[in-house]
Amino acid sequence: MPARIDHDQIFKQLIEAFFREFMELFCPDEAALIDFTRVWTIIEGSGCG
Repeated sequence: MPARIDHDQIFKQLIEAFFREFMELFCPDEAALIDFTRVWTIIEGSGCG
């Protein structure tokens, strides 16, 4: 049986690493309104599922 992949954790790491770049590329108007100098944390259990 293959090892189970924690997709949720991988997704959270990608968001934390590339959120600013993602927003600037796909949502430039909204990105201009965000203060990226502020620290933010993904809240456990706040997912869509």
